[in-house]
Amino acid sequence: DAPIRIVGSGVIDGNMLSTTGTGHGIMLASGGDYETSGRRTEVHDIGIVNCRGDAVRLTDANLTGNAIVVGNGAWLGLEPKFTGLKISQVYGRGINIASTQNLFTDGFMERNLIGYTGLDAMRVTTPAGWAIKGNHSFAAGGCGLLIKGAYATRIIDNYIEGIGLWDTADHTS
Repeated sequence: DAPIRIVGSGVIDGNMLSTTGTGHGIMLASGGDYETSGRRTEVHDIGIVNCRGDAVRLTDANLTGNAIVVGNGAWLGLEPKFTGLKISQVYGRGINIASTQNLFTDGFMERNLIGYTGLDAMRVTTPAGWAIKGNHSFAAGGCGLLIKGAYATRIIDNYIEGIGLWDTADHTS
């Protein structure tokens, strides 16, 4: 029942110059029942740089892209929190909340600084009850903030500049 917490003042370096493939900085996949799922996942105050994939990815899909089967009454990702992250130089997305089943609910994405992404700086698929506020994105290859299928979600005081700047094939302007 304990939440997953990644908290610190260090930096995760994806080392993209020396690696191949799509490596994410932090990859969290939730599955199972309410008691053992990724509810209350928290990632705070960490720098994430040089990733070939996403800096942070929370998903309810397995490695082949199929939805993780959830039992009766199970919840995934209740109240995930992503705050105070400093993200730079990623080929994918800065923060990617990729839900195929609308199961990451009541989340928080606050005070994150995200720049130089190959795709969107922040992307949340089917958020319900989220608070997305006080984030700053710049130099994104795609959107600064992409929300798909929101319900009862608050998007407040985000600063977005410099979007659609990169050729996503090679990340050059």
